[in-house]
Amino acid sequence: MNARFALLLLAFGSLASCRNTTLRGGRASIGVGPGATAAAPASCSADPRGAAPGDEHGAPGFVPRREARSFYSGSGGQFWYYLNLYYWAPGCAEIKDLWIKAEVVASRKDLRRWPDGAPVAPAPAKTTVEYWQVGATGRAMAIDNHKDFWLAAENCCAGAIEVTMTLTLGCFQVKGPTGVWSKPRVPYVLDHRDYGADSGLRPGDGKFEPLEGEPTNVWGYAIAWSSCPARFVRSNWEGLAVPEIRLLRRIEPERSTRPAALTGDR
Repeated sequence: MNARFALLLLAFGSLASCRNTTLRGGRASIGVGPGATAAAPASCSADPRGAAPGDEHGAPGFVPRREARSFYSGSGGQFWYYLNLYYWAPGCAEIKDLWIKAEVVASRKDLRRWPDGAPVAPAPAKTTVEYWQVGATGRAMAIDNHKDFWLAAENCCAGAIEVTMTLTLGCFQVKGPTGVWSKPRVPYVLDHRDYGADSGLRPGDGKFEPLEGEPTNVWGYAIAWSSCPARFVRSNWEGLAVPEIRLLRRIEPERSTRPAALTGDR
């Protein structure tokens, strides 16, 4: 076998490493070692295709916090909401080192000013792109915290926050100090976000390859609140119901244009 052909085979082998093989109808079969597989709960999702957010048991749902109260208000003139969730890969393929890419966009809309209820211009949306490693059960190995706050000084008495989560299954590697690509040593990696001081990876230091044959799913939830004509108070905030997570749309994968893998010596 000549050197050029060997390089071709190596390249095709790398590409094939992130191809979907078989969907298991709500059960995840993930490579966890030679000859070993692990199954995710059949209740992970009503539709097993693609990644989904959820609680400890499956999708979709939030992880309860403090006696199932996911909302709380903080001190220092800030009114917080706080939600925990995991990411699930119930339809994942027989592949080791599977990751979920999550692009989370939070928008504040329909804000009303206290005390006259006049409309307030919405704040810019906040976008976060991050990667979550899938464990042997099909669940992300780390928990995600969704949170945001309004300042009391903003004088809002009503509004809504809309959050979308665009989830894609795939393989993920990071570039080390010496330029070598390898899987991350931690189960969560921040790619980037357009707010806050932590900017995540440097451009070009992360490489994500979508899992062939799997769709990209867009999930979302909304939180609406109002205390008009009164000013926003703690009791109104904590009394909010936990929102429902809904599948907003599914983006089917394009048909692969990759050439068939080569076999044998030529």
